[in-house]
Amino acid sequence: MKQNFVKILSTGLLACTVWSFSFLDVSDELAGGISDISQVFSNVDRTKKWYSQVFNNRPDYSAVWVTDSPMGNPWTAYSDEIYTRLANNAGKYTEWNSSNSNSQRWNTLYGSIRQANIFLEQAHPIVDEGGPDADRLTEEEIKLYKATVRFMRAAYHYYLMELYGPIPIVDHSMTLEDDLDLPRNSLDEVIEFIDRELKECMEEMAQESRRLTRLHFGRTIRLFAPIYLSNECINNCKYCGFSRDNPIIRTTLTVDEVVQEARYLHGLGLRSILLVAGEHPKFVSDGYMQECLDALHSFIPSLGLEIGPLPDDRYAEIVRHGAEQLAVYQETYNREVYETLHTAGMKKNFNWRLDCPERAYQGGFRRIQIGALFGLSPWRREAMALAVHLDYLQKHCWKSALSVAFPRMRPYAGNYEYEPDPDLMLDDRHFVQLMAALRICFPKIGMSISTREPAPMRNALMHLGMTHMSAIARTEPGGYTGVGTAAAHLTVRGNRVDLPDGRKGNCKATEQFEISDQRTPEQVVGAIRNAGLEPVWKDWDAALDVV
Repeated sequence: MKQNFVKILSTGLLACTVWSFSFLDVSDELAGGISDISQVFSNVDRTKKWYSQVFNNRPDYSAVWVTDSPMGNPWTAYSDEIYTRLANNAGKYTEWNSSNSNSQRWNTLYGSIRQANIFLEQAHPIVDEGGPDADRLTEEEIKLYKATVRFMRAAYHYYLMELYGPIPIVDHSMTLEDDLDLPRNSLDEVIEFIDRELKECMEEMAQESRRLTRLHFGRTIRLFAPIYLSNECINNCKYCGFSRDNPIIRTTLTVDEVVQEARYLHGLGLRSILLVAGEHPKFVSDGYMQECLDALHSFIPSLGLEIGPLPDDRYAEIVRHGAEQLAVYQETYNREVYETLHTAGMKKNFNWRLDCPERAYQGGFRRIQIGALFGLSPWRREAMALAVHLDYLQKHCWKSALSVAFPRMRPYAGNYEYEPDPDLMLDDRHFVQLMAALRICFPKIGMSISTREPAPMRNALMHLGMTHMSAIARTEPGGYTGVGTAAAHLTVRGNRVDLPDGRKGNCKATEQFEISDQRTPEQVVGAIRNAGLEPVWKDWDAALDVV
């Protein structure tokens, strides 16, 4: 019986094998006359179809099921970290990761990488197909197509790295005869590969960044200005002029003095102000920030904060007092570097700061801005971590408008305890590349550029993705009107020391860092209009909210 079964099975398998070969022997008619991959790229229509297929596996957030739970949101597709409710098990949630996700990306994204590699190797201009009226693919069109495909190849490697960590780099088409057991490349190797890819299509990226910015934000640049409330701080951050042990002149503005600074900016046309303060609970105390907001919101409709991280219940209270934006920068996403640079104070807690945007979201902030201070750690890794953080926040804080800032190290008070490494700095070319790449990957996020950058750079970035810029800036309390001198004092290792009698009452506070763009708001507005853009002094008012 067993022998008969084996014979029957063998015969069946043989029959299936023969039948299968016969089945795969597709006629020339069914194959459209294509017997070689080169024939695909000898035809305009087939080339364009291949090009379009390269985009098949980009994340599509538009078709995601939205649950009715507080965790429900339109960003669960391509998820690698959030909880989502399963349709067949309502009310329960499962955490997706690279080992258990039911939406794995490995095969599909490497499939798209193969499509991209073949296109880059095979596509070429077609100008003589069928006479003068036939479709053509010019050299310029192919150049643009290949730049776009190269960008997508880089993006697919990034998506894979985001979920799986170190991955094999595949930069050429492969066949079954090749060794397919590829080793994983290191994270740094993958990041450097992505950087090289983006460099090759920089011109096209800049054009696409400009197009997407105009599509989603129009021809506008939103203007704001910071007001420094206090340069007191309990943290020791080796790269910051406000560091606790840095012996600088400090002060905290009274509420009336904050109003004076704000009215000065109001007179210049500003209607959006960012309130900035060092992290010191004694001086920027519970109730102080609320008093400042109460005093300002009647004539400044858009008020943002850049202060030390707080619990979410404090954020909810601050929002009720009129704040609509929170800016919090991780400074560096490298945990080891972070620990080395932050030696004292609450800022030592990496996770407490990293979780701050989510607490702000729960507190009800309308806008949330993040960023990294480029110059503290290798910029490529920082850029990748910043992109991952943005992606995460889009999934978790999708009701708030997200934006990103790109501060680069500038000389600061005393250059206290830190000498920037030039090899860690983000140079101008890569700065432009980073902005363009983030705009293409995150078309709807805001991008803010401060007066850390010189005027020529800010003028250039107006066309490449920037949506917000400071019209004027002073980085010391009372910097606009000279207020705050009455309370000015020295600190020595965190302890207050009174100024000598001859300096009391006439000594201004120390600035956090040097600004680079010294133009007036009028000059900034002139540059914006000369670029064919429109400055926006106020883009939101609480009075317009629908209850």
